[in-house]
Amino acid sequence: MKAERWMLVAGVVVSLAGTGVCRAEALPTGTARAAVPLEHFPDRLHAFVWRNWELISLERMAEVLETTPANVRDVGLSMGLPAHRRPPAEYQQRGYITIIRRNWHLLPYEQLLTLLGWDAQKLAFTLREDDFLWIKLGSLKPMCTPIRYVEPNEATQKRCAEIREIVSSHFGEALAAPSKPRFDFFTETTDVEVVGQPNHNGEEPIRFLYSYAGLFGDPLLHPELDPYPDVLLRRLSQSGVNGVWLHVVLSQLAPSDALGRPTADHEVRLANLAKMVERAARHGVAIYLYMNEPRAVPASLLDRREELRGIRQGDYAVLCTSAPQVRQWITDSLRHVFSRVGGLGGVFTITASENLTNCYSHTRTADGCPRCSKRSGPEVIAEVNAAIAAGVRAGDPKARVIVWDWGWPDGTGAGWGSPDWASRIIELLPDDVYLMCVSEWGKPIVRGGVAGTVGEYSISAVGPGPRAQRHWALARRRGLKTLAKVQVNCTWELSAVPYLPVMSLVAQHCSNLSQTGVDGLMLSWTLGGYPSPNLELVRQFQQQPAPTTEQALMQVAERRYGRGVASEMIAGWSKFSDAFSEFPFDGSYVYRGPSQCGPSNLLYLEPTGYPSTMVGFPYDDVDGWRGIYPAEVLAGQFERIASGWQQGLAIWIETLEKIGEPQERANARSDLVVAEAAGLHFDSVANQIRFILARNALRSGSLNQAERDTAVATMRAKANAEIGNARRLFALTRQDPRIGFEASNHYYYLPLDLVEKVVNCESILRTLP
Repeated sequence: MKAERWMLVAGVVVSLAGTGVCRAEALPTGTARAAVPLEHFPDRLHAFVWRNWELISLERMAEVLETTPANVRDVGLSMGLPAHRRPPAEYQQRGYITIIRRNWHLLPYEQLLTLLGWDAQKLAFTLREDDFLWIKLGSLKPMCTPIRYVEPNEATQKRCAEIREIVSSHFGEALAAPSKPRFDFFTETTDVEVVGQPNHNGEEPIRFLYSYAGLFGDPLLHPELDPYPDVLLRRLSQSGVNGVWLHVVLSQLAPSDALGRPTADHEVRLANLAKMVERAARHGVAIYLYMNEPRAVPASLLDRREELRGIRQGDYAVLCTSAPQVRQWITDSLRHVFSRVGGLGGVFTITASENLTNCYSHTRTADGCPRCSKRSGPEVIAEVNAAIAAGVRAGDPKARVIVWDWGWPDGTGAGWGSPDWASRIIELLPDDVYLMCVSEWGKPIVRGGVAGTVGEYSISAVGPGPRAQRHWALARRRGLKTLAKVQVNCTWELSAVPYLPVMSLVAQHCSNLSQTGVDGLMLSWTLGGYPSPNLELVRQFQQQPAPTTEQALMQVAERRYGRGVASEMIAGWSKFSDAFSEFPFDGSYVYRGPSQCGPSNLLYLEPTGYPSTMVGFPYDDVDGWRGIYPAEVLAGQFERIASGWQQGLAIWIETLEKIGEPQERANARSDLVVAEAAGLHFDSVANQIRFILARNALRSGSLNQAERDTAVATMRAKANAEIGNARRLFALTRQDPRIGFEASNHYYYLPLDLVEKVVNCESILRTLP
C-alpha cells in the first residue's frame, strides 16, 4: 500500500509528531464531523455492545459504559445475540485495529482508550506508525459523545425485539453453534515435497514474502508477537518459499542512532533476531530485512546540527545522506547487524517512498537542504543504496542486497512523473546488488471499454509490463541480477481471502517471467503471504526447463485434488481467471472501493457524506470508488466477474462429489470455501453500487413515478441480495477464520458484522415504500 501514502504521511506527522501526548485531548481529530448514524440500532449503546460482543469481555465493556457486566449481557441478549463467550486475550493483542475501526464512529477517545486498555501515547503511536492507520481511518476522528448505560425504555425494548426476531428468523440456532476461533490460521497441514532448483547462475532463486499474520509491532523486542511461527515457516517451505522479510528500524538494531544517542534494547533485539534466523534456517528459509533508511527525526533534534539536517516536512527533518557521517552510520550499523546475526538472507531497500528518509525520498527537488539541492536525485538515491550495500557486505559477504526501484521517476509517468531518474540510478548502483521491479507496472488494460494502465497490486493484469522490462534490461547491461516483485495469492483487488483461485492468470505471469530470466521473486508485500496452492504453482516454474502453463497447472491439480478430477478443477480455475480478467483496475478503486469489506459494508438510505478512505471505510462513496470508470461501468464489470465466478463454483461443487481420498477432498473443500467467499465479495460490490445509484436517483427529485418505482424496486432487490450474501458469508467465516483477515488491517469483519448487515438491510426494506 505504497502508491499515494508518502504525500499523506506529512499530514500525519503534523497532526501527531512532537505532541508528547499523554491525554486523550492531545490525540488528533482532523476535520472532525458528526459520526455516521446507525439507524438499524435503537441507539449507540446497543451498537457498541453488538460490535464488541465477539472481541471484548463483558467486564471491559462494562467499564467503558460505567455499568455492570450483567447489564451489558442483558443488552446483548435483548437483541438476540448468542451467549457471550470470554474472548481469548490474543483477540485484543492481534485484533486491535479491528477494535479501533469498529468503534471509530461510536466512542470518543477517552472511552476508546478504556476499551483498548491503552494510554494516549500508545494510541497516538499506533495511529501514526501502524501502516498509516490514521490515513485508513480518514484522517479525522468523528465527533462522538460518551456512551453510558441507561435502562431501556419502551421504544428501545420494541426495537430490540424486532432485531431479535430478524436474527432468529435468518440465523436460528446457527448463531449459537460452535465456530472456529479467529486467528486460528495454521491448524491444517498439507505435506508437499520441497523442490529446490538452481537458476541459471547456479543459485537457488530467491522466493520471499511477508508473514500472513504478522503484526506491525516490535516482534524483536516482544517475541510473543512472532510473525513466523514454526508451523507457518514449515508450510511456506513446503510451498516453495525460501525467504521471508521483516520490517525493522535500523536505529533500533544498532548500538546508537545517527545522532550518537545510545539505543535501548538493541542487544535484546539482535539476540531475538538471531534466534528467529536460526529457527527459520531449520526450515530452509532465510530472513531478509526491509531497509527504508535513514528515518527522519523530529526537527528539534537537529536545531544545532546543521551539518546533518536535510529537508524538513512538518515537524520532521531528514538526516541528510549527503553528509558523510550519516552514510557512515548506515554502513557501520548494518555491518554491526550482519556480523552479529549470522545467516541473514540480506536486505531489500525502498529509497523513494514510504517513510521520509533521504532528501529525495518524497520530492524531485531537495529545496531546503544546502547539500542535496546541489546534487541530483539519482546521485543521492544511488549513494544511499551503496551505503547500505557496503554495510551488509562488510558484515556478511554472502548476504544479498536487493534494490527496489519503487517510486523512481522513469520518464513514463510512473513514480512521480516525467524525469527519467531510474536509468541514471541503475547506472550508479554497486555492482553486486539485485534490481527489483514491480512486474505488472504500466501494463495497459481495457476493462468495460475503458482504457487504463495498472500500477502495482494486480493479479488480473498479467505482467511483466513495460517499466519492469526496461529497468531489468538496463540492469542486465550493468551485469546486475534482477528480481520481480509480484502478488500471486491476493492483492488490494481483494485481500479479504488468503488466496484467489485464479491459477491460469498466475501461471501465465510465472511463465512470462521465466522467459525473462529474472533471478528471483518477491511474492508479496504485507498481504498475500499464506501458504497456498498459488505458491505451489509458482514453484513449478523454478524447474529447468520451465514447464508450460498447462503442465504446471496439471502438476498442482493432480497433487492437490487427485488425477481423476484434476482436469475438472483446472476448468474451474480457468473460469475464475477469465472472470477476474474483467476486474476494473484503478488505483482509486483498489484502495477506496468496498471489495475488502464486501457484504459487511452497510447500506444507507441517506448519504453518509463521508469520503471513502484507503483500505479503511468505503462508506457509500461511489464517486470516490470508481476512479476512471463511470459508475455504471464499474457495476457492470463486477456483475461480469460475479457471473463468471459462479460458473467456476458450479464446476467445483459438482467435481467435489467425485473426490474420494480424504486429504484431496479436504483440500478441495478448503479451496471452495475461499473461492465462494471471494465470489460473494464481487457480487456484493455490484449490489452496493446499484443500490447507491438507485438511492441517489430517487433522492434527486427528477424521476417520474415509473422511474421512482423502478429505483425503489432496485433498492429492494439489492438489499435482499445483500441479505443472502451476508447470510452465506456468515456461514463461511465461521468455518474458516482466514476469511475477512489481512495482516496489516486485521479482520475487516467478524461473523456478527454479517448478522448486522442483515439487520441493516431488513431495516431498509421495512422503511422503503
